[in-house]
Amino acid sequence: MVELNFQVDPTIVEEPKSFAPLPDGRYAAMITGASVGTSSKDDRNKYLCVEFTIEQNNSRVWVYLNLWNKSDDAVRISKQNLNDICLSLGLTNLTDTDQIIGKRLLVDLTTKPAQGNYAAKNEIRGYKSISEEKSAQPSPQVTTQTEVAAPTPAPQQPSAPQEKNPWE
Repeated sequence: MVELNFQVDPTIVEEPKSFAPLPDGRYAAMITGASVGTSSKDDRNKYLCVEFTIEQNNSRVWVYLNLWNKSDDAVRISKQNLNDICLSLGLTNLTDTDQIIGKRLLVDLTTKPAQGNYAAKNEIRGYKSISEEKSAQPSPQVTTQTEVAAPTPAPQQPSAPQEKNPWE
């Protein structure tokens, strides 16, 4: 047990934060968490929740992989997603979630529109190796400004031959 001795201050009210989704596209991300959860609809169904932190703005996106589910389609789709994650990380055998925590990869984000009480949010639709990061970066800006080159030094006249080498 942790003793806190914390006094609540009802006058401190923080403004609600906006969690606007990122524009659709490819982003560098890091896997920052993984845990097993149980479905609220059927406690026999379990899933692997993988947390991705988008490096551009530290936002987070979660993927729920229904690896232990009575629906064969849900399991098949989840295994394909996990396979894609492992391939993008260069893993051929995943035995523990610790192997993927802290690893970087590229994710393709799309926006799921708002539904009912839920705001619009980002979803991951694909994974790529971080070696493809150049395609995730904006292209360099082109400027029309020119720089004046520094003058080239005049060639030096050959000096008289030295009697001794400098290292002697």
